[in-house]
Amino acid sequence: MVYLNRSLLAIAVFLAVIKVFTAVIFLADDPSVFLVVGFPLFSNELLIQPEQLNRYYVLLADENGFVGEHIYYLIVNYAWWLTMLSALALRWYTKSKSQQTSS
Repeated sequence: MVYLNRSLLAIAVFLAVIKVFTAVIFLADDPSVFLVVGFPLFSNELLIQPEQLNRYYVLLADENGFVGEHIYYLIVNYAWWLTMLSALALRWYTKSKSQQTSS
């Protein structure tokens, strides 16, 4: 149970890092789409001018979307919340269970 709790928490932290430090960038007047890493990114979708692209590290780029775009949006919109809540609930459950057995 402890290993499950730690691994779920590690996955939740990893997904939160993806949420906070990555974004999809669209260029004005260009159909290209970029998955980038940057700091700080307050939004997961940005519309920028082409000359501003050098401020970010590009992970993936393609026209009209990139491979895994739907999975990325699933992670940044839903999965990181669900995993974080699951990790916290499991942590609370194991802590309350250990307190009941010690009493």
